[in-house]
Amino acid sequence: MFSDFDNSENIRSTTFYYLHSRETVSMRRLLTFFYFIATLFFVSILSACGGDGGETTASEFSIGGNVSGLANGAQVILQNKGTDALTLSANGAFVFTTLEPANGSYAVTVSKQPTGQVCSVSGGSGSGSGVSTDISTVNIACSTDSYIIGGTISGLASGAQVSLENNGANAITLSANGSFSFSAPIAYNGSYSVTMSGQPTGQICSVASGTGSGSGVTANISNVDIACSTNTYTIGGNVSGLASGAQVTLQNNGANALSLNANGPFTFSVPVAYNGSYAVTVSGQPTGQICSVSNTTGSGAGVSANVGNVSIVCSTDIYTIGGSVSGLASGAQVTLQNNGANALTLNANGPFTFTVPVAYNGSYTVTISGQPAGQICSVSGGTGSGVQVTANINSVSIICSMDTYTIGGSVSGLAAGAQVTLQNNGANTLTLNSNGPFAFTVPVAYNGSYAVTVSGQPAGQICSLSGGTGAGTGVTANINDVSITCGFSLTPISCCDGVFTSSNAGGGTSWMNSTQYPYMYFKLPSSMNTVSGQSIYVAITYANTGFGTISLAYDSLQSAYSAADIHAHSSFTNGGGISTMYVELTSPSLLHRENGGADLRISGPPFTILSITAQTTPFSDSGFQHALTTPWLNPITVRHGQLANTTTLVGSVMAGYQGWFRCPNDATDQGWGHWLTGDSFTSENFGVDQWPDLTAYPRSAWCRADALSTQSGQPAYVFSSTNIDVVEQHFSWMEQNNIDGVFLQRFLPAEPAAWTLANVRQAAADHGRIWAIEYDLSGLTDANVLQTVENDWKWLVDSAHILQDTSYAHEGVKPVVVLWGYSIRSGLTPTTGDQLVDFLKNDPVYGGNYVIGGVWAGWPTVVSTWQEHFTHYDGALVWQAQNFSNDNAFFKSLGVDYFADVFPGFSWSNLQKSNAGFSDRSGGQFYWNEMNAAVSAGSKRMFVGMFDEYNEGTAIMPMSDDSPVTQPYGHFVNNQGHASNWWLQLSNSGKSMMLGKTPVTNTMP
Repeated sequence: MFSDFDNSENIRSTTFYYLHSRETVSMRRLLTFFYFIATLFFVSILSACGGDGGETTASEFSIGGNVSGLANGAQVILQNKGTDALTLSANGAFVFTTLEPANGSYAVTVSKQPTGQVCSVSGGSGSGSGVSTDISTVNIACSTDSYIIGGTISGLASGAQVSLENNGANAITLSANGSFSFSAPIAYNGSYSVTMSGQPTGQICSVASGTGSGSGVTANISNVDIACSTNTYTIGGNVSGLASGAQVTLQNNGANALSLNANGPFTFSVPVAYNGSYAVTVSGQPTGQICSVSNTTGSGAGVSANVGNVSIVCSTDIYTIGGSVSGLASGAQVTLQNNGANALTLNANGPFTFTVPVAYNGSYTVTISGQPAGQICSVSGGTGSGVQVTANINSVSIICSMDTYTIGGSVSGLAAGAQVTLQNNGANTLTLNSNGPFAFTVPVAYNGSYAVTVSGQPAGQICSLSGGTGAGTGVTANINDVSITCGFSLTPISCCDGVFTSSNAGGGTSWMNSTQYPYMYFKLPSSMNTVSGQSIYVAITYANTGFGTISLAYDSLQSAYSAADIHAHSSFTNGGGISTMYVELTSPSLLHRENGGADLRISGPPFTILSITAQTTPFSDSGFQHALTTPWLNPITVRHGQLANTTTLVGSVMAGYQGWFRCPNDATDQGWGHWLTGDSFTSENFGVDQWPDLTAYPRSAWCRADALSTQSGQPAYVFSSTNIDVVEQHFSWMEQNNIDGVFLQRFLPAEPAAWTLANVRQAAADHGRIWAIEYDLSGLTDANVLQTVENDWKWLVDSAHILQDTSYAHEGVKPVVVLWGYSIRSGLTPTTGDQLVDFLKNDPVYGGNYVIGGVWAGWPTVVSTWQEHFTHYDGALVWQAQNFSNDNAFFKSLGVDYFADVFPGFSWSNLQKSNAGFSDRSGGQFYWNEMNAAVSAGSKRMFVGMFDEYNEGTAIMPMSDDSPVTQPYGHFVNNQGHASNWWLQLSNSGKSMMLGKTPVTNTMP
């Protein structure tokens, strides 16, 4: 029974705590007074002992503050700088046991929250000039009322990410524009302070409306604004020593000439982009003087701030730069440069001197611009700045060695007759004109580094690179894993229904379709040398504006317009920026049979395509790589948790499980599958009559429902059933509420990417549940049902190995299979039904199964041929039964086991766009009456339809009362005053009643 607890004990406990707290405060005051007197006494003794009379300064300070709002009997654990744990069980002052040294810092965090509360920290950190006094201003505010802190981010570049913190903790990383919220809520009257803990590469983001204190937080915060912008940086510095009337001319990166005729600061007129580089040189010396440059270059990690430290020092006093060479092989030569110029070629060991001197207070940077054949030379003592040059330099050491390592890899996808040009470390150019292995001609010395880049693309192709850099501990072996993958850049064919418009905005060509002409056709070049039936991979870069999904059809071995089944990032969600869709064409024939002689056709709502590339090897994008995996082919042989019975369905409660909800760009990449009947989250597109309660799901599993809000004004979120964390939560609920497992609905033709199948298998094993296949035959005809199901069952057994799962349901030794649709769906005949059941029961390889038939509740009115068909089943599940007793008696007379089908209610107003078709749940009484009637009729097996079908309002898994506002015809089922897990609890109680553990009664628990 579920009842309210008695509050009287709480009142008594609160009163006792109040009195006890008063006594504690009085005692503290008394002890404080005695402590003060003792301290004065101790100080006077020290003075009398002949001290020097000088003042003393405290070298350690305490860190503390005050706790408020902590519930009676609760406790919160704090830490300072990740250690020094302090457990508090009452409100009031607190002090950490470990003192902080003078000029130290402190960072107070909540390491463990009190049960049922959230405590937040304000004033919890201090550094800067350091701690110089006892700290007592840290405030810990606890409350059972907590609020979400969030807002929106804009301007973030595609592929970039920014990290935020709230109150110095609770870090989140964002990689897309739009709404965000922190995972840790803030207690009532708490405060928040949103800061940037990590800027995006190449951008600067700022925070507006990021703090709140004063009267404290009393509602969810959603107006924190993060604005990001891309930066460019100026290059400049200072000129000194330039004679009056003289002029020096500088260049940056070999251009952007700047003539200066006075000492002082200077700045080049052309800025440098983020991660760019600069190289300042003197292109014209002043008459009678020598000007030298220090801090002249910047590359490596690239420019990420304005550069103002380039120093030009001019002088009539000049100094030579030189040193010695050793280890140079006989007949070899090495070429050096100083400050990026003044090349000097040496062919013997011994001393050397550059021909161009350096001015007084100038600097020098000696580099190797040409290595000797078969050797690697390194420089030590090759730079001088800081104190700068005030005398001749002869300490530069050039050491040459024979220990070197090759840098190489392989090229694939390069067209016949094409060539691609690579560089290593910005030099050592290598031009390749065929696929296969390659190696650069110049090796890398021991502990050296490498950075391979594509410096010249082949005509009509784009080559990408992976594994191209190595540094850190340095190179200690030959490198052969640099991968160069070349694809073909495609342009659309204008024909027939493939009409498009072009634009050159932004410096590149883009193509746009339209509502009237949604198609765009592409033809692969003959130079691609494709092999029929061998996978081809396509990347489509598009502008992420508007809503919808891009589809690709290709000329395959099966059809001229076969749908591409495996893809990633095909949904545009109006998030701004640029996205790239990746597609695998699994069985191409590419006979140019599409309109206009094309091989590929992309289509969808109006979109803008920026580029399309095809290649014969997969792209390295992590989302696409995940989509290419096939976890559903692996049997799950290890089980955990409380084990449900895998050898019989007697005494079991099984639920129907769809697993069909999708989010844009998830593993199946099918847009808002089953949440909507359109492309965007607007009320006229709703496809569900129950809204999910996401409280128990990890925040990473939440999908933002575009810009939709719930009735309370909160951002609306849903989930994807392709996310393993979501399905794990579903099966955790089943385990907690004694639901034995699921009949997994399988709709044919099935999705090639069986993510729900993989997730159900894993989650069932993790939570000790059972599962079995239930074929929904509603999408098949009498002409194709037999062959389609037979082929699919063979694939499930031979390729997916489902019968090797230790969690697969059996009746005795027979695996369970459910067929739903015969006698329910028109167009299917008893003849094919008999043949299909015979295959599943008697085939010498794929038979031996326990077959359950999902049949029509109106079975008494069907013709005798249907009733004869029922005798072929081992079990019968009567869909939405009208009379459990009659059903049980009839199928028992046929020797067929009976499964009672119960459900909590029904509603499909949003799905059907009509207010017709609604069965009120009556607070659970409708569901309880169903289970009571089934048990009273003698049923020992129960089927719940359904566990997760929000679409028709039959789901028993938790739903939220805070749903969005829908259309006038629409309706969202709510919990009618109960907790969101009420329907799961009723299922548990119904099972207890079926097993005889509790009385059979019409009264709900």
